[in-house]
Amino acid sequence: MLTNHSVKQRLTLLMLFITGLTILGSYGIFLIYERQALRQALQENLITQARTLASSVDADLEFGVQSAAEKTLNTLSSNKRIQFAAVYDSTGNVFAAYPSTAPRASMPVSPQADHIEFQANSLRIFRKVEKNGRILGMVCIQSDLEEIRQRLMWAVVPISIATLVLFSLVFLASLWMKKRIFSPILQLSESARRITEAKDYSIRLEQHEGGELGVLTESLNDMLTQIQARDAQLLGYQGSLEEQVAQRSEQLLRVNTQLLIAKERAEEASRAKSAFLANMSHELRTPLNAILLYSELVSDEMEERGMQDVVPDLEKIRGAGKHLLSLIDEILDLSKIEAGRMTAYIEECHIPSILTDVVATVEPLVTKNRNSFKVEADPAIESIRSDMKMLRQTIFNLLSNAAKFTQDGEIRLQVLPDRDPAFVQFTVSDTGIGMTEDQATRIFQEFTQADDSTTRRFGGTGLGLTLCRKFTELLGGSISVVSRPGEGSTFIVRIPRNTPAPVKPTGKFVPTQQPSLHRGKILIIDDDPSLREAVSRMLTKEGFWVAMASDGEEGIQMAKVLRPHVITLDIAMPGMDGWQVLGKLKADLDLKNIPVVILTMLDGRSKGYALGASAVVQKPVSKEDLLAVIASVETGQSEAPILVVEDDAATQDVLHRIITEGGWESRKAMNGQEALELIQFERPKLIILDLMLPEMDGFQLLTELQNHQDWREIPIIVLTAKDLTPEDLKRLEVDQIHHVFRKGACSKDELVEAVRSIALRWLKPGAEV
Repeated sequence: MLTNHSVKQRLTLLMLFITGLTILGSYGIFLIYERQALRQALQENLITQARTLASSVDADLEFGVQSAAEKTLNTLSSNKRIQFAAVYDSTGNVFAAYPSTAPRASMPVSPQADHIEFQANSLRIFRKVEKNGRILGMVCIQSDLEEIRQRLMWAVVPISIATLVLFSLVFLASLWMKKRIFSPILQLSESARRITEAKDYSIRLEQHEGGELGVLTESLNDMLTQIQARDAQLLGYQGSLEEQVAQRSEQLLRVNTQLLIAKERAEEASRAKSAFLANMSHELRTPLNAILLYSELVSDEMEERGMQDVVPDLEKIRGAGKHLLSLIDEILDLSKIEAGRMTAYIEECHIPSILTDVVATVEPLVTKNRNSFKVEADPAIESIRSDMKMLRQTIFNLLSNAAKFTQDGEIRLQVLPDRDPAFVQFTVSDTGIGMTEDQATRIFQEFTQADDSTTRRFGGTGLGLTLCRKFTELLGGSISVVSRPGEGSTFIVRIPRNTPAPVKPTGKFVPTQQPSLHRGKILIIDDDPSLREAVSRMLTKEGFWVAMASDGEEGIQMAKVLRPHVITLDIAMPGMDGWQVLGKLKADLDLKNIPVVILTMLDGRSKGYALGASAVVQKPVSKEDLLAVIASVETGQSEAPILVVEDDAATQDVLHRIITEGGWESRKAMNGQEALELIQFERPKLIILDLMLPEMDGFQLLTELQNHQDWREIPIIVLTAKDLTPEDLKRLEVDQIHHVFRKGACSKDELVEAVRSIALRWLKPGAEV
């Protein structure tokens, strides 16, 4: 508040403030003391009067002479400060009062003992009236406090005069101090200002005072002399320093240029490594994908032809291919982590589902060595936010590692709360060969196992546990091991419940078991769920692909999307009945040629045929009759084909065989440009797309499809060996992409199920696919 005032003003205000604070404090203390003394004197005086009054009215109270008591009370009239007085008998009733006209009802209640009571403007005294040890009653006197107020007011006048005198003296003293102290200081300040503005350090300050001011002036002059000498010395250094700075600048420029070149080389090397990893992923996974799919196709054909003795060998080929694919994935994942290109994609991870998937995958490995397997999960831990792939791979690696090193023992997987509530603990323990303390410190290193004998005996690359460590670190967790030779090992993985990392939009598809044979699509429209289920199971066993609708509205909607080969229709349905549904189907230009078989308990044969039904069957219907009717009305109409866009001939051929065996037509394109030409000629109902293609790659084709109004609704399944980056996944975030499969990671059945699922999933806008 005083920062903009001069030192003189500050000192004056400070002296006045301290003086005023001291006077006001003393004044306040004096008034408090004086008030307390006056109150004490008034209290003692009133007590004396009450005591005297009590001794005067004891006989009056004893004999009940009220007039005498009132006469005694009237003696108080000489004291103008007495507001009222009263005499109470032994029962507490007013016996006599002063003044006598005072209303008895307004008198205070008599207490049981002597009492002193200060109120806002009065003092009230109660005193017992006693005689020979007996209490005859009580007297009360109340006086105002006006005398105290007047005496305090008279004390204010001399104190105020003293305050004004003291403030005047302090002000005069400050003026004297300004002249004697601050004038020399102001002169020094002015001289310093002139030196600063002129930058002339040859000026010297004049000395007018002795004492501290004289010492200050002399010190400032010495300082100016030193500054003047240093300026001269600095001028001498300036020339040489400028030359040194120029040399150093030139050297720094050369170093910066070298660093920039090195940085560009490092970035180029990183880009080359990334491109190498992407190409390696594509080049390795593409032929492996063909091997796996061909082995699965040939295995199915051998089983159909009864050549069961060949199937085990084909399964071995397939198993070896999957093992090779897992090794490739591990090496590529490790390379991505070391290059800093591995990113955690966070999503809601349902723990029971993950455990179910991992257990189903690892159980054959566990039982191979005659081990028992137990899973224990805390039901309170239902889900966490983490990278599902990394979490699943970590648990799988630990379990497969335990299964490999344990024979005729027990393997246990536990999901438990951690001591830190922000973490979850996954524990994998076994009763296998165990490790020494030295071996346990080395197992998380790349390409390292417990020792060379372990590698020769059990095999493996030593990458599984390394990836477990790196995955847990990427997720913000940790992994540790406790082990003893011959007793087994326990691996403890701590994962945060909510890992802070970018969110990866994932397409998830859980395949359901459907028949491999495909004889056509049948749509059942019936409100009876038991009948729908019975007919569906009947037709499914015969190789038909069956969809079901519970009412007419849903049935029409599904017919528009699925374009079934045959529709079975119930008549007696709530809301829109079968006749109305049949009328709308035949009125639709796109649906009118689809045969409709009416299944009814009513007699509606003539009406059904009149409305365009292909057949009318009376319920209940037998399996043979229903199949015969469907076979007689099925038109065998061709559907829109599935377009396979793949540059690898082997993969293209095996996909074509899988599609045609599933009952669909197939078209093939080697790159994006060929695909566009085929789409212009014949619009496919589905595209299976590889991303790494010559001439026009998959991303460019996707852009072209998105830019065309009629093509942006064609569903796409991506089947690629490319190692997808976050940028690639961002480009695939379009509704047209329904599934993203990695080559070699999906089976033939999964691919077929994805194709089958798309039509039904399109009926539910916004459903996750």
